[in-house]
Amino acid sequence: MSQPTSSKAKTSSSSSGAAPTSTGSGSSATRSSSPAEVEGVTTIAEQDLEKSNPSLGAYEAAHGGFRAAIQKHAEAIDAASTEKTGHNLKGKTVVITGAGSGFGRAFAEKAAGYGAHVVISDLNIKAVQETGHRIQTNGGLVKVYPKPCNTASWDSQIEMFDFAIKHHGVIDVVVANAGVGECGELMHDEFDSKGKLKEPVLTTIEVNLLGAMYTARIGFYHLARNLKNKSKALVFLGSMASQNGLPKGPMYGMAKHGILGFFRSIYYDCEAANIRSNIICPWFIDTSIIAPLNRAGLFGIPLGKIEDVVAGMLKSASDPSFHGYQVAIDANGILAIPFEATSIGPEGYYAEFGNRAIASIKLERKIKDAGLILGATIKYWSPKRLWAKVLVLTALAALVRRRIVLGRAP
Repeated sequence: MSQPTSSKAKTSSSSSGAAPTSTGSGSSATRSSSPAEVEGVTTIAEQDLEKSNPSLGAYEAAHGGFRAAIQKHAEAIDAASTEKTGHNLKGKTVVITGAGSGFGRAFAEKAAGYGAHVVISDLNIKAVQETGHRIQTNGGLVKVYPKPCNTASWDSQIEMFDFAIKHHGVIDVVVANAGVGECGELMHDEFDSKGKLKEPVLTTIEVNLLGAMYTARIGFYHLARNLKNKSKALVFLGSMASQNGLPKGPMYGMAKHGILGFFRSIYYDCEAANIRSNIICPWFIDTSIIAPLNRAGLFGIPLGKIEDVVAGMLKSASDPSFHGYQVAIDANGILAIPFEATSIGPEGYYAEFGNRAIASIKLERKIKDAGLILGATIKYWSPKRLWAKVLVLTALAALVRRRIVLGRAP
């Protein structure tokens, strides 16, 4: 699996908030070019937008700045084009945490619609059972983990993954979707009975950062042992708060920044293990999940669509050529930002360091493999009879094939 090379793609996106339209063939399609592709030039549509709604225009201008900063590397994706690779999920085992509602439920239904064997879990057992019922009603294949799955608990997730392996034998896609909003008010002074500042509530960090890391780590273990599938996938749920601060949500922002850093760091391990990894980073999405107070604060600001989030998840899970992307979802649709776009460019020294890291990880694993094979040879090369030695050699040859040629599973 090679590092993404789409940084040279010269695509642009409309900043008017219009729905994306397909302009070409392939697994992803770009929106039609903006009338003004020169950086810093305001289009007529943007001028009209600012006149009709100054606050909205200011938002679009600021957000356009974010896109302009990486548009030479990124590519806009038409949500409809992601359906082209959905069939790759047929017969695959897809594990999704936090599938009792929201993005998790919507993607579980989408994946099952393409014939995936979905294994779903949630802390809210009634909610995830409802998701399972909806999937079964539509003819989908689903296994509902029968216990509340607390993703902040390592043991809980170990049991959930064991449940998936028990029923399907292998895992092909893992979606670390479970998450919560801001729990508590970190910057609000609260005192204990002794008049001392109270310890912050850490639920947001435990679920959104540690829980997602647990899902990824256990998921990586099982994905790496699926030797037959050459297009395994690990999908993270980040947020636009992974890149930006979130007013009144410092714990949430901290966790989402952290999971983006984690994704960028284990990218190298995933690359070496032939596992695709991507992270979905949605802006506020127009669903009932948005609290009334937050909705009031977002008045006049365009929101994203859940269909675009699910499309980004689908592409991340099913497109064998899609790896290392930060998938930004906002009112303008889907923007796929390749790994190298945020690391000083593909020719930069940071990218070179990353390439060396991948090579080093692969070499380290091969040395470990060779050590295990040598150890097995020394340990078992004791039989005196020829037939026994042939049996040992055959077993060692099978081990070599399994660990080096097909994979690195012990």
